[in-house]
Amino acid sequence: MVPDIETRQLTNFLAVAERGSFRRAAFSMDIGQSSVSRRIQRLEDTLGVSLFERRTDGARLTVAGTCFATRARTILDELRAATETAQTAGSGGNGHFAIGVIVSLSRGALRHILSEYMAAHRQVDIVLVESDRSDLLSRLSHRHIDIVAAAGEPHANGGDGIVLSRERVFLATAADAEFAQRSQLHWEDLRGNTPDFAGAWS
Repeated sequence: MVPDIETRQLTNFLAVAERGSFRRAAFSMDIGQSSVSRRIQRLEDTLGVSLFERRTDGARLTVAGTCFATRARTILDELRAATETAQTAGSGGNGHFAIGVIVSLSRGALRHILSEYMAAHRQVDIVLVESDRSDLLSRLSHRHIDIVAAAGEPHANGGDGIVLSRERVFLATAADAEFAQRSQLHWEDLRGNTPDFAGAWS
């Protein structure tokens, strides 16, 4: 059974152990000496052992106190490290970031955003997952990936979405084709038509 010990009890205990005095420990923490004494007494009652030999000239660790002090320092150090890790992860400072990708990363807004993010968060592992839209959205809904980057307008049934940028798509076609005479096309212009084109890219 783990005893019910407060963090401030450990902090006060170590302060007294390091300074050899309840009075000096209280002064260093800017709290009343009586508060320090009560917390140490409750800690000793919880553990069932005496941690200090009280003297008129200060306080000295008992054998039990010396053993407990070593572990108490480790516990507080680990707790601080765990707290910092959780806070850093919560703010995106470290961890694992899985991105479902349906668009090209050779250029464009997504490439720029990822480059900036990776430079600012070097402790974050970036994993790119390529698949079709339905598969990636399914993985997103089951929290197997964190976001999906895809071309097109965000759909309401696909979760929260934002438009990162709007880019033109270029169509390569034969020089004498009807579409080659036009400076701009819309997707509706291509619907139902099968022009002799070499390909399309953004």
